[in-house]
Amino acid sequence: MEGLSFRLIALIEFHSKKEDREQKFEKYISSEKKPRNIGHVKEESTVKEGVGLIYQAILRKSMPTKEDLFSTLKPYNCPNHGYDPIHGWDCDEGCDYLKRFWIEADHKLKA
Repeated sequence: MEGLSFRLIALIEFHSKKEDREQKFEKYISSEKKPRNIGHVKEESTVKEGVGLIYQAILRKSMPTKEDLFSTLKPYNCPNHGYDPIHGWDCDEGCDYLKRFWIEADHKLKA
């Protein structure tokens, strides 16, 4: 679930020579650096639907959406600066808790 994007899978699967596909998948799976934005790939939705079918067949539930993953984040409540329900949080941009919260949110939204 934390592997390649639907877009990258579609690009390799539908726009590569058959004999090169396995090597390309291995390259991107083993790479620690994420590929740059490759733009729209027409077959991306086909790959997403296929992965969704496999996910549902194995786990007997629908694959979570980005919104589902984001909603699993814990509510923001800084232990250092607190949270005022009327005014929001009192953290500045240098707050470590705020930075970690946004990194976690960003990671879950990219899933």
